Amino acid sequence: TLEALVSPLVEVGEGLGPEHLLPPGAGVAFRFPVTRPGPVGVGVRSSSPHALTSLLDATGRLVGEGVTQRHDLAPGTYTLLVHLPADVGPARVRPAVVGLEQPSTGPPEEVVRQYLEENQP
Repeated sequence: TLEALVSPLVEVGEGLGPEHLLPPGAGVAFRFPVTRPGPVGVGVRSSSPHALTSLLDATGRLVGEGVTQRHDLAPGTYTLLVHLPADVGPARVRPAVVGLEQPSTGPPEEVVRQYLEENQP
């Protein structure tokens, strides 16, 4: 027998995504946009060492698999599948995506805040 539960893809962005509790043999799918070409890292934070990720492009083509991955991606929408093997216990999982946003080139927020506080009339 086959049991399938269909749910909408969860939108994620830069950083850690929402936590999900997965039963053995289950998975959850996350979607994220890439707006500029370049390196993007994906992975999973999990309470189980058995959680894996699969990265798919907009056409459903497999880009890569593993716990963590780094790829040079073209602009488009990608799907990150986080799944557990059927022969392990349940696990808490959180997707992680890095490289979607350019790092700030300005001073840290603490420095700006301190400067503004020191220079208020």
